[in-house]
Amino acid sequence: DHPLGHDEAYTYIGFARRSLWAVISDYHLPNNHVFHTVLVHFVTRLLGNAPAIMRLPALAGGVLSVAAAYALGRIWYNRRAGWLAGGLLAVTPLLVGGSADGRGYTLLALFSLLVWVLATYLKTHSNWSGWLILTLMAALGFYTVPIMLYPLGAVYLWLLLSLWFEPQIRRVYGSRQRYVLVLLVSGVASGVWVYFLYLPVLLVSGPQSLFANPFVQPLGWDVFWPTL
Repeated sequence: DHPLGHDEAYTYIGFARRSLWAVISDYHLPNNHVFHTVLVHFVTRLLGNAPAIMRLPALAGGVLSVAAAYALGRIWYNRRAGWLAGGLLAVTPLLVGGSADGRGYTLLALFSLLVWVLATYLKTHSNWSGWLILTLMAALGFYTVPIMLYPLGAVYLWLLLSLWFEPQIRRVYGSRQRYVLVLLVSGVASGVWVYFLYLPVLLVSGPQSLFANPFVQPLGWDVFWPTL
C-alpha cells in the first residue's frame, strides 16, 4: 500500500481508467503494457482503485511465477531443484518489488516460464493442444511487453538445437522435417496471435507507436559494454 510510483500511476491515469477500447488501442507511450492494463481496467472497475487493487494483477503474476519456477525446476531436474528454484525466485528483490508494482513485468516473467515449461514437455510429446497453448502464452507475453521476443526467441532456438542433441525427438515426431515444420507453424501462429491482438493499436496509434517510438531506442556499443 505504499504510494504509487510514476509509471504505475500513469498506467492507471493514462490508460486503465479509460474505456476498454482506449486501453487496447492507445499506445502513445510504451508504458501501456496492454494485457496487464486490461487486467487493471477490469479489477479496478470491480473492486475500486486503491493502490493495492491496482497491483493485484502484478501480484498474481509474481506469485504464479514462483509456482512456474518450481514446475520448471522439477521438470528439468527433480523436486528439490523445483523447490530451490521457486524459493530463490520468491525472495528475489526484483520480483518481490515487481509484485508490488502495478506494471506488467511479473506477467512477462510468468509467461516466459510457462513457455519454457510447455516447450520442455513438447520435446517429448507430440501434442497439438500443447503447441496451441504455447502459442497463446507467447502471444500474451508479447501483448504484455514486446520484449517477450527475447525469452521466446531463446525457447525456439533451444527447441531447434535440441533436435541435434536429443534423438528421442525424432522418434516422437516421426522425422526431423516434421518437427521443424511444427516449430515453424507454431512460430507463425504466435505471430498471427500477436498481430490480431495489436491490431487496434496498429489501426489507431499507428505502426510507429510500436516500432519507432522515441522512448525505446538502441544504445551505442560505447554505452553497452560499460553497462554490461
